[in-house]
Amino acid sequence: MKIISIKQTLSIVMSLMLLSQSVTASVPQNKEDAQAEFISYLENQQEVYKKHFDKEMLLEELDYDVDKIINFVSHKIVYQAYDGVLRGVEGTLIGRAGNAHDQAITLASMLNDADIEAQILVGELNNAQIEELNMQIASANLPKIRTYR
Repeated sequence: MKIISIKQTLSIVMSLMLLSQSVTASVPQNKEDAQAEFISYLENQQEVYKKHFDKEMLLEELDYDVDKIINFVSHKIVYQAYDGVLRGVEGTLIGRAGNAHDQAITLASMLNDADIEAQILVGELNNAQIEELNMQIASANLPKIRTYR
């Protein structure tokens, strides 16, 4: 295994940063500038990534609006078949996927955090209720469900 110095590592990372972002800025002239620029880059990337899964940041982006929250969960969280509650709210937001249980707790949690009362209820339907629900679903304009195996 070849060991490289911090200076070489920073040089490689800076080169990759410049290539990956097609930046036309000049390369830092000394180690301190390179380190400062690299730390700034990492902090920026962390904020960008955090916006994708941090519930509070997402709620702010969605203006704490009930319709936007429902739309986000129904269109941005894909259905993935598995048993039980597996991912929880954070895992569902990070993976942008979850089963019906994980999607429900994610939606309820986001709505409750937006001061919109939401609760998850479980029950059984009789045959007439199932038929009525199926008719409503069939006539609704629902997004296509993507599943991953």
